[in-house]
Amino acid sequence: HHVEASGGDFVWVTLDYRLNVFGFLGAEQLRSRDSLNSTGNYGLQDQRFAMEWVQRSIGAFGGDKHNVMIDGCSAGAGSTANHAVNPSSWPFFQKVAGESGMFAMWNSLPLTKAQQTFDLLVKTLGCADEVDPIKCLEGKSPYELTKFANDGLFRPSTPDIMSKFSELQWAPVIDGVDVLGHPWALARAGRHFQGPMMLGTSRDEGATFCGTAANMTKAEFTRWSEVNY
Repeated sequence: HHVEASGGDFVWVTLDYRLNVFGFLGAEQLRSRDSLNSTGNYGLQDQRFAMEWVQRSIGAFGGDKHNVMIDGCSAGAGSTANHAVNPSSWPFFQKVAGESGMFAMWNSLPLTKAQQTFDLLVKTLGCADEVDPIKCLEGKSPYELTKFANDGLFRPSTPDIMSKFSELQWAPVIDGVDVLGHPWALARAGRHFQGPMMLGTSRDEGATFCGTAANMTKAEFTRWSEVNY
């Protein structure tokens, strides 16, 4: 639909990247696995690798490597925000767009928060007493790691839907290397990509709430949100 609307004037590139425990686990112990001493942020690194591929290869598909826009919606907007404030990503695009969450509070996590999740993971999977807990985790199956990622980690400490968004367990981790700070804070300090940037929302942004009763009580809404989110 995007290509049809444009009259065929651009090449649309989508990408896959690692998620949750595979893409955004963060801990001091993980620095040893990265040559730059970051905590990993493998999801962002996957995205950057794809952007590098576009620079090398998009010409073969009729694209222009000197006219690349990165764009994302919701979680994709969070990723886009992180690239917009990371100079390591800037050589690979010339324009930025994001909708439904770009520079939102959940775009990144402090390392201390991520460390808590890592410590729980190590304990849950029986690696806490190992000499090398990272090697122990690497020996676990994807099923075991995914099960941990999905077993109740998103339950907020307070029964409030917004706390669920503010306490997300999986997001780019502020490690001082690959993620230098929260995108909003960096943008406010002027430490963001200086080219064209477009922020917005999506049509029917709140459509997910259309099935709810107009006169829901707070308690009813809390129960509804726990089921649906």
